[in-house]
Amino acid sequence: MPTTRPSYAETRETLRWRVALVLVALMSTLMLALGLLNTSLGFSDTARLAWIVFTLNATSLLGLLWLPRRVGTMAFFGVILGLIVFAIGFGWWHDRPLHYWGFLFPVVVVFLLPAWRAMVAMLSLACSSAASRCCRSLRSTSSASPASTA
Repeated sequence: MPTTRPSYAETRETLRWRVALVLVALMSTLMLALGLLNTSLGFSDTARLAWIVFTLNATSLLGLLWLPRRVGTMAFFGVILGLIVFAIGFGWWHDRPLHYWGFLFPVVVVFLLPAWRAMVAMLSLACSSAASRCCRSLRSTSSASPASTA
């Protein structure tokens, strides 16, 4: 009697769904802890970002559980991509782009890309964030220095 095995696509879809569930659980736990800690320490902007990420992760968990696996998984990774862009913009708004970049980018990039591509992506984003920070520092020091009166 022949046994039927799931196809490669079904197995891959199930694996991605399970990994998404694990990532939602880990990220939600981490963001809950960071939100509570940063709120109690008085770091309002960092706490606000942690609460935003926590809320979107909780929403993603509902999507993963209620939507079909393929749709829920794609929606979860779409939300994560949006959070990456949002965290970088949030950091630039608060003049700390590299600080907030560390919230999401490494986890997702390492999961989605091969190791060497993930390392290149992380290093290039870190370098661009550092260069942006350096340019802002130079602009603020040059505008703050008194003009010579000769």
